[in-house]
Amino acid sequence: MLCLPFLAMLLLSAGNIPSATNEFRQQKTITIQVDEKGEVRIDRVKIQRERLANELEQRLWRGYMSNSIMAKNIQLVVEGSPNPALEQELKEAIKKGQERTLAMLSLQKYRKRFEDIGTSKQERLKKQFPVLFQEVEPV
Repeated sequence: MLCLPFLAMLLLSAGNIPSATNEFRQQKTITIQVDEKGEVRIDRVKIQRERLANELEQRLWRGYMSNSIMAKNIQLVVEGSPNPALEQELKEAIKKGQERTLAMLSLQKYRKRFEDIGTSKQERLKKQFPVLFQEVEPV
């Protein structure tokens, strides 16, 4: 009989236990940092500039495949004053990663390329995954 009150308390407090998916929903912003030397980091992990599009695509896709939730936004942080050509290269790589992820998502959900699905489905994807359509500007 002593177990019954303990069980009741356990069930009542179960709603206060944070789950991994709730934490992911709240925190996920992909931060891309570039310094004056042109070194690029994604969430503090150093990568080669040439691999930025691939790495971004993998991170967005991995988040979606693990729990059907994609990162909420992408933030480009420029430290110091790198040249404008480098900033443009990074923005193009980010856009390429977003486009690749959108293509894979569209093929997986609708078995068609994004351009070939109806406008209502396109709008649904834009609303559900705004990070794939975000215009990234340096901060």
